[in-house]
Amino acid sequence: MNNQNDLGQEERNNEIENNILKYQSDFYEASSEVSKISRNLVFAVLGILLIFRNLESNAGPFIPKELNWPLILIVIFIVLDLAHYIFRTFSILHFYTRKKNKYNKEVETKKISDVNYPDYPKYIPLISWVLFIMKISCSLISFILVIIFLVPKLF
Repeated sequence: MNNQNDLGQEERNNEIENNILKYQSDFYEASSEVSKISRNLVFAVLGILLIFRNLESNAGPFIPKELNWPLILIVIFIVLDLAHYIFRTFSILHFYTRKKNKYNKEVETKKISDVNYPDYPKYIPLISWVLFIMKISCSLISFILVIIFLVPKLF
């Protein structure tokens, strides 16, 4: 009877783990899509900035002053986007390499027989999440500022 309970609990644990992995996969897919959409917004804003630029050298500033903030936010977005992926990539690589080397040594010295890699430290997703939110905010705010600039021009 006890083996049956253990087997049932093991199946339940596997089901929970599979659900968590699916949710994690769904989260990564959704956040990747949000990043793609925010990049497209930034490209749209850049296109609008190019349309409204002053082509004559003596006509004043390169772009209307109302579009300075969207341009600044686009530059910040690009820096944050790059920082987000560089930080996450190198943090995970560093963490993975350290853990892999540690566990490989333990396996070689027969201290452990099976290698189960632990979860990432909490600071990796936290800092990545902060960078993610900041870059998405920059893209949305720049897009909103351009819309605010365009609406009076269209009507």
